[in-house]
Formats: sequence, structure tokens, C-alpha cells
Amino acid sequence: MTITKQNWFKRSISFLLTIVMILSVGAVNVFAQNNDNVEKYTVPIKSLTTSAPIQAVKEAFNKAFGDNVTVIVNEDGTKSAHIKNHHMIIDFLGTNHHANIASIVDADVSIDGVQNATILSTKEEIYTKGIGSSENIKITVPDEFIIPLNLDENGSQDISITVDFMDSAMHGGKPSPTTVTLTLDMDKAVVDTSELQALIDEYEKIAKENYTDDSYEELQTAIKKAKEVVSEPQSIENVKTMIKDLKAAKENLKFYGADYSAVNKAIEKIPADSSIYTKESWAALENAKNAVVNGLDITKQDVVNGYAASIEDAISKLVLKDADYSAVEKAIASAPQDTSKYTDESVKKVKDAISAVKYGLKADKQNEVNAMAAAITSAVAELKMKDAESSENNDVIDIKNLKDGMYEIPVVLWNATQDKPSMASVSLNEKARIVVKDGRITVYIYTKPMTLGTITASLQEMKIQQVNGNWEAANIETKSNDGNPTCFSFSLDELVEFLTVKVNPHVEIMGNADIDARLKFDLASIKMISEKTDEKPLTPPTESGNNNQLSNNNYSNTISPQTGNNSNIVFWSAMLVTFAGIVLVMLSINKRKPLDNKNS
Repeated sequence: MTITKQNWFKRSISFLLTIVMILSVGAVNVFAQNNDNVEKYTVPIKSLTTSAPIQAVKEAFNKAFGDNVTVIVNEDGTKSAHIKNHHMIIDFLGTNHHANIASIVDADVSIDGVQNATILSTKEEIYTKGIGSSENIKITVPDEFIIPLNLDENGSQDISITVDFMDSAMHGGKPSPTTVTLTLDMDKAVVDTSELQALIDEYEKIAKENYTDDSYEELQTAIKKAKEVVSEPQSIENVKTMIKDLKAAKENLKFYGADYSAVNKAIEKIPADSSIYTKESWAALENAKNAVVNGLDITKQDVVNGYAASIEDAISKLVLKDADYSAVEKAIASAPQDTSKYTDESVKKVKDAISAVKYGLKADKQNEVNAMAAAITSAVAELKMKDAESSENNDVIDIKNLKDGMYEIPVVLWNATQDKPSMASVSLNEKARIVVKDGRITVYIYTKPMTLGTITASLQEMKIQQVNGNWEAANIETKSNDGNPTCFSFSLDELVEFLTVKVNPHVEIMGNADIDARLKFDLASIKMISEKTDEKPLTPPTESGNNNQLSNNNYSNTISPQTGNNSNIVFWSAMLVTFAGIVLVMLSINKRKPLDNKNS
């Protein structure tokens, strides 16, 4: 496998970074030896001297490590010094020159060998490029470091270092180690309280408003005791115990619980009735509500506020279902088709109730829709018969024994098998006449043209089924100018509500076929209009139209839905489709015949 220069360089950098990380971890571990098995003392620095002959250099070096160091005594008795590196100013002939200890090369720890210092942290500083120079160079130098201690009987130890200013001014910029002697005043060593003081400084910044009163007061008591220990550290054990107690007080701080009032208010706004909303929008609201995690503390207040916002948003996005108008439609369908036999006042109440229906309401207005249905149902139930008002003054007509005379009766061309008007019901006048002479009943039915697109048709034949089951053709009494029948007559032995008939409009596209139907007579609304019996009633009665019918939007001749002209359009459209299918099949058969003959 060939390794390019670029790959080699990348792998080398990765390897070096790994080594740096390992060394860094090692350094942290050394520094972390502040545990129950070590002791720390603050020891004053007597001096930090150099062999350099220049007094300005000596003075600058004397403060390079500050006023004291922290001496760490390990469990095995070995010692080390935790030192803070300070920036130096060297005054040459009235000009300040910046300098820093750039590195700690090694430290004598025994007669036989050396051990390098451990750098704990670094910092950015500047140094002057040379004596008399005004150019300052940026440099990264040690900030804090630890060196092993092997002090002599005078409390002294030599340390090999490099100084950036000296290297630049005297050695052409190349590192040139020089030896300085660190002397500590071990007789004045005191228990180190820097860690305890650092904890005090950190914990005093903790804000009170986030914590319970009891736990915060406990921390304040511990801080007060810690300050007393710092001012008079009786022993290492005393300081260690105080550090533990102070940390424990901090750990025992209890946050106030988060404020869930906004969440509770949002939940209270959730509608009680979920059935009026779409499943999707209600599911989104349920998810927002179920996402709430109770018991969070004040540090999670933003999260809790988010719960409330999510619920509010889901409520605002709820989508209402459409209201159910089935009860309204049922109530409208219950109204009678022919209202001529009812009083105008009671009919008007039904009309007004139907006209008051407001469509397009949503499910939250279902009560209003139900009230509309109830109003229509109530108005229909309260319809009053005209005859009921004058029954005391008028004779009741006995259908079984009709007196001689001329009668008028509502009639509808009814579906043969279903309880609704026939698709061709508009071809009949809404009223028929009956002549009774010497007990013989003759019925006169009046017809009119039906129009579908460009096709206009009229009933050409009508057959009546008698009580004995025989079919008799109705007589054509009158015709229009274009030759279409306008009045049929036929005899009956008895007037009944339903009469089975066949009608034929002689439309070629329908194959001139008879259509099964029924004539439905409104027996309760029959009325005598004349006692004359000698003249045929060939002129049709004036149709009442909407004057005697309930109407509302799509209701024209009757209240019942899906009747009237629209029904005829469906009927004729179905017949046209059927005829077109037959023609296509016949054409297909004719096209195949020559091929069949040829193959044979």
C-alpha cells in the first residue's frame, strides 16, 4: 500500500495529538492528587536567585515565582511544589524589557537523576526581542506548574529554566537553559487553605432566588464556618473536613420547583367535548398534553413554559367537524308533498321553519342544527286540515259511495316499487278530475311535455290495471297542437289510493317501452267542485304550483328530496347511456362478421 506525503503528514499529526492528550491526562492526574492522602502547605519563598551578574535581572527573577508556593506532601513522604509563574519586567538603563520563564527544563531531585516539571496550564505573554529593542513578541509560557521538591538543609533547590528575553537577546533566539535557586522558608509553612478559599469565593456567587430557604441557609452557615477555618487553620485535617462540609452543603442545595401555573391554565382551556373536532387535530392536542413532565425544578422553567406554549398552540389549531344535518333532512322529508288541504297559517309555519335552516355550521353549533330540525318537526306535527275547521258545516265525502257530480283530487305519478314519485312525475298535472254519473266513475288525467336537453317527450299511452287484473288502455281525450296527448280518461269500479299503470312516452331511444308506475290519489283531499255530470272536464285545473307546496331552495313541486326535474334528468341520462351501449355492441358485432366469414 502506497502512503502519500499528505497522508503521512495527517497520520503524524494525529499521533502527536494523541500523545499530547495522554500527557495532558497525566498532568491532570498529578494535579488531582489533592485528596485525603495528601497534605498541602503554603510556604513563603525566601529567594529565587540567578547567577546573572546584572542587578536588574536579579531583582526581576526574585519575584518570578511570587511570594510563596504550595507544598504538597504525598502519602509516601515525597514532596512537590505547586508554583505560579509571574511576568517579569527588567529595567535596563531606564527602559523596561518584558521577560518570562519560558520553560522549566528539569529539576534536581536526587544526586543520580532529574525529573521534568509538570505544566498544569499556560498563558499568553510578550517578551522584548533584545536589549534596547522596542519590539515585543507574543509567546505562550507556563502559567502554573508542579516540580518535585528535594530541598537541601538550607531549604534550597536548583531549577533549570529558559527565559525568552535572555534567549533572544544573548543566544540568537535559541533556548539556553540557566539555573536559578529556589529557597523556601519551611519554618513558616502554614496549612494551605487556597482550595477552601476558592470554594468560598465560588459558592458566595450562588444566587439565592433559585433555592429553597432552608438549603440556602445551610450553605451560608457552612461558608461562614469555612471563612473562620481560613483565617485560623488549626490543622490539615481541619481544612479537609471543612472542604468536605462546604461541598456537602453545596450539593444539598435544593432548587425551587418550576412554576407549572401556565401549564395548568393551558390544560384548563382544553375543550371538554373532543367529539366535535377532527381526529388529527385532537390527537395533536393530546400529544402536547401528554408530553408534560411534572416535578421539574426551576432550572427547567423554559422547558415547562414550552409545555404550556405547545398546549396553547394545539388548542388554537383544533379543527371543528361539520355539523350533522341528518335530522334536518329527515324533518324536511317528513313534510307532506301536497299542502293544499292544510290551513295557510299552519303551512306557513312549516315553510318558515324550513327557510330558517342555516347550512354550513360546524359541530360546535350542533345544538342550533338540532333546534332547526325540531322546529320543522314541530311545525309539521301542527299542520291543520282545512276540512277540520268547517267539518261541522260540510258533508264528509264517502270514498266508497261517491255521489254523482264532478270532483277534483290531487294525483302524482308514483314509483312502481318504491315509496316516492316516479321519474316521469312532472309529466302529470298535479290535480285530476273525477266524474261520477249513475255510480260509474270516470277519471280524467292531464299531461304535459317533459324536456331533457334538446329532447322533449309526452306520454303517448297509458294502461290501467283493473281490480280483476286485466289491463285497459286509457282513452286520449285531447291533444296539443303538435299532436301530443294532453288528457287521458279511464273508468274505475272503485277509487283507491294506489292504481297500477303503465305509461309510454314513445321515445325511440328507449325502445318505445312501457314504464311500470302507479297513480297515487290523495283521497283525503278530494272535493266536489260541481254537481254537473254531463260535460267532460277536458280543460286541466289550474296548478297551484308553489302556492300550495312547501318550498326551500331545491324544493319545487314537492318537499321530498330527489324528485322533480332532476329525477327526470337522471332517468333520461340512464336511458341514453343504455341505448349508447347497445349501439356500440351492435357495431362491434357487425365489424367482426366479415372477418369471421373470411376465416371460415
